[in-house]
Amino acid sequence: MPKLSSGTKQIFEAMTGCPVYQIAAGSNPVKITTQNLAAPAIGDEAWSQLLTFTAGGRDSVVKQTAVRSGTVLLVVSGSPTLVDSHTQKALDKALARRRARQPPARVLHAASGPFAFPQED
Repeated sequence: MPKLSSGTKQIFEAMTGCPVYQIAAGSNPVKITTQNLAAPAIGDEAWSQLLTFTAGGRDSVVKQTAVRSGTVLLVVSGSPTLVDSHTQKALDKALARRRARQPPARVLHAASGPFAFPQED
């Protein structure tokens, strides 16, 4: 999964590459502070960051975690506590749905004898 992994890593690095920046939401300035966090030890790869949005003297903290497992990429964003408590459940659900969509594996039985060929179920 080099392309999926490198693309996700590149997005997270871009978002946290500048620890403080400002955007405009309409005519209102929004200050964004970013911080890399230790990612959970799940899936094949994981990334995590904390974003603090400040506007009108109020702060809003959002945690964002991305997990790659095979060809599945899951991104969970929200309250840090909720992201921590729901990421594994969300990944399990995504993987179960992915498995349910794949056709069942073909089972071959080997026959014996000089002219035997595998038989398919």
